Amino acid sequence: MLHARVQGVLHRIFLRRSAACRCLTRTGSADYGRPLIGGLAVQMSKEAGIGGTSRQSTEVVAVTGASGVLGRNLLHRMVCNDRYRRIVALDLKKPPLRHERIVYHHVDLTDPGSYDLISTCLKSESVDTLVHLAFLSEPTPRLAWAHELEVIGTLRLFDACAALRVRKVIMLSTTCCYGPHPDNPNYLTEEQPLRGLPSCGYLNDKIEAERQLDRYKKDNPRTVVTCLRMAPLIGPSSRNWVSKYFSLPAPITLAGHDPLVQLLHESDAVEALTLALEKDVPGTFNVVPEGVLPLSEVFSICERRPVPLPESLARPWVSALWLGQILRLPPAMLAFARYLCVADCRRAADEMGFAALHSSREAVHDFAAGFRRKRPWTRGFNR
Repeated sequence: MLHARVQGVLHRIFLRRSAACRCLTRTGSADYGRPLIGGLAVQMSKEAGIGGTSRQSTEVVAVTGASGVLGRNLLHRMVCNDRYRRIVALDLKKPPLRHERIVYHHVDLTDPGSYDLISTCLKSESVDTLVHLAFLSEPTPRLAWAHELEVIGTLRLFDACAALRVRKVIMLSTTCCYGPHPDNPNYLTEEQPLRGLPSCGYLNDKIEAERQLDRYKKDNPRTVVTCLRMAPLIGPSSRNWVSKYFSLPAPITLAGHDPLVQLLHESDAVEALTLALEKDVPGTFNVVPEGVLPLSEVFSICERRPVPLPESLARPWVSALWLGQILRLPPAMLAFARYLCVADCRRAADEMGFAALHSSREAVHDFAAGFRRKRPWTRGFNR
C-alpha cells in the first residue's frame, strides 16, 4: 500500500507541473490564471489514468460555496481541464475567477424559495455532478440562520438533486464532527459515531447535514454519493476558526492539557475534491494528512504565546469574549484544546488514491509564513 501511495504522489506532482503551465495560457490572465494555492494546477484523470471511472469531456459540474477558499481554488483547477464542459457556480457572491466555461447563479440556501431556483439552475444547465461546499468555516452566534443554511439549505439542495436525478453528489464535511472526547481512540475511522459536542450548534448542524446525505443516498441508490470529512484546514489563504485561533497573540488554552492535533493544508483539501470529481468513489472518507502535532508546537511554529488557564476560569472568560464577538470561538470548542480528535487516513488512500503532499507540520509552517507576510509586525512575538 505504501509503495502505491508514493507512486501516486510522484505521479500527481509530475502532472501538476505540466498542467500549471497550460493553466496560465488558457485563462489569459496573469491574476486569475494562477491558482491561489501553491501555484499548482491538476490535469484530471483523462490524462492521469489513476484508477476510477473515466468520463468523457462533457461533464457539467455545479459548485455551491464557489466563492469560498475551497470553491475558488477548485474552480481554478477545473478550468484547466477540458473534461468539464461547464462549471456552474452557486453562491451569494460571484467568484473572482472569470472564464468562459464558468456560469454564475446567485443562490441563497436560506431562502425558502431556493428549491425552485436551484431546480431551475440544475435543469437549465444540465448539471450531472454537484459539489456541495456551502458550509460555514467558523461558528456564529446566529444559530437559527446557521441551521437554516447548513441543514435546511442542504435538504433543499438534495431534494432538487433527487428530482433531477443528478449523477454524482460530493459533500464537504469535517473530522471535527467526531468530537474531542476522553475515550476517543488514537485514530478515528469512518465507522466511528459522529458525537460532536452537545452544546455546539456549529458541529451539530454539520452532523445533521451528513444525516441528510445518508438519507439522500438511501433514497437514490443509483447516485454516486461521496462525503469528504476533512481535518481542520490551514494554509496561507485560510480564514476559519482554526486559522483565527492560531493568529491570536495570546490564545487561551487549558492548563495541564496539550492534545495532538491534525491540520490539513488547503491545497491538499482541493486535491481531495479533485480526486472525488475525477473518479467515482462512493462512500465517506477521512481526508487528513500524515503526522500530528502537539498543540503547544503549533503555537511555537506560529510564534504565539498561549495563556493556559484552569477550565473553571477559561470557560467563563471565553464565553464572555464569545458573547461580545471579540473571540469567534464558543466555549464548548475549548474541548479541542483538551482531548484528542485525530482521524485515520487509510480508506482515502486505498480507495481514492489520496495522499496529502503536506504533513500537519508543513501545513502549519506554510500558514505561519503567510501570516507573517501579511502582518510582518507579528514576527518574533514569542521570542
